[in-house]
Amino acid sequence: MGSPVGCPTMPLIQINAQSRVLRHRAKVGTKQDERMKTTGILMVAVLTGGVGLMGCVMQPQDPGEQVYQNLCVICHGKDARGTGPLADDLAIRPADLTQLAAANEGVFPSSHVMAKVYGYPWRYQLPVMPEFGPVLEGETVLWTDETGTQVETPLALVQLHDYLKRIQTP
Repeated sequence: MGSPVGCPTMPLIQINAQSRVLRHRAKVGTKQDERMKTTGILMVAVLTGGVGLMGCVMQPQDPGEQVYQNLCVICHGKDARGTGPLADDLAIRPADLTQLAAANEGVFPSSHVMAKVYGYPWRYQLPVMPEFGPVLEGETVLWTDETGTQVETPLALVQLHDYLKRIQTP
């Protein structure tokens, strides 16, 4: 689930405060006054809040970013620059994932990233990089590597790959 973007929180606070005022006024007025005030204030609050919420859109979180947040942030950090909470405690500092293309003559090393993340222990990585293959199992898709070869690949891995490719900086 994503997070609300452009959604004001004030109208909800205003509605709550207005309802408290209404309850206080209702204690001192008649029942007819209470109903009229309740209806009037709630209509104003809903209409005012409704106008403010018209631009409120639930934006789905990028699925690749979600995989990154769940698996990678602890070492690579929120900024993907190798600054995660565990970075200083590791024998080898985590890679700056925003510089993978820059370190490869401007070309994102797709197959290398896929192999490194999926994990082939002792083959493509040092033992500090966890093997995420089993964690990423689930729905698969055909992914085409740089040579044109199609490989059945976990969808979550493809989504993570695509996210990392998008966050590259020169």
